[in-house]
Amino acid sequence: KIRGKTLTYNIRYQDIGRIFYLEFGKARLGGYASALAFGLNQPMRHGKTLHSWLVLNFDGEKTVPLGAVSEHVWKNIGVAKADHKQEFMVAKLVGKFSGQTIIATLSEFREAHPQKEPGLKCTHKAQQGLMYFSKKSFIYVMKPVIWHRYSDIEAFHFDIGHLRGKSFDFAVQLKSGQVLEFSQVDRDAFDAIHKTLQKHEVPMRGAERLQGSFAPAGARTSTRAAAAARNRPAT
Repeated sequence: KIRGKTLTYNIRYQDIGRIFYLEFGKARLGGYASALAFGLNQPMRHGKTLHSWLVLNFDGEKTVPLGAVSEHVWKNIGVAKADHKQEFMVAKLVGKFSGQTIIATLSEFREAHPQKEPGLKCTHKAQQGLMYFSKKSFIYVMKPVIWHRYSDIEAFHFDIGHLRGKSFDFAVQLKSGQVLEFSQVDRDAFDAIHKTLQKHEVPMRGAERLQGSFAPAGARTSTRAAAAARNRPAT
C-alpha cells in the first residue's frame, strides 16, 4: 500500500514484474544514497497518466529496529542482522512475497568506471539521472524511468559530432524505431560503457570513431598513418 498526499494506491505483489536495487554513488540523486525500482505488470494510474515503475528512495542511514522483526522473519528472508538497513529489508520482503529476484547492476561497469561509480551520470530531456547496466537490460532513473532489454535495442549510437569538450552525447535506437537521447556524459566514462556493451554483445555504431577522437593527438596521428600504410598500394 502506497500512501500519497491525497491518494492511496494498492499494489498487489503479483503485479510486480521486476525489482532493481540501485546505488547512487557520489551522484546522490535527490540527496539519496540508493533506490529500489519496481517494474509493474499492472501500471498505477495517477489522473490520466499510467506509471509502470515505482521508485522508492533511501538515504542509506535509516535501519529497521532489530526487535521489530522476529527471528523467523530474519531467517526466512535471508537478511543478516548486521544488514538491517531499510532498503535491504524492503527489497528482501517484497522479493519474497512477489517471487521476484532482486536484479543487481553490473560490477564490471563499476570496476571499469574511472571513479568506480555504479551508474552512468547523464541527462535525458533536461532531467539529470543515472543509467545502469544489468546482464540483460538497462535502466535509467529518476524521471522518467526508462527500461529496455538489450534484445529490444537496434544499436547504441555514438556520434563524433556530439562530442562537447569533456562530455559527449549518445542515442539508443530501439527496434521499434524509437530513439532515446542521452547527453552530458563524462568522456572519461566512455571506456566503461564500451566494454560493458561489447561484453554483452549490444550493437554499437560509431563507437570506434568516437574512441579514436579521445586518444592523444600523437596516438591519432599514428593511427591515421597506420591506416594509410595499410591502404597504400604495394610497389
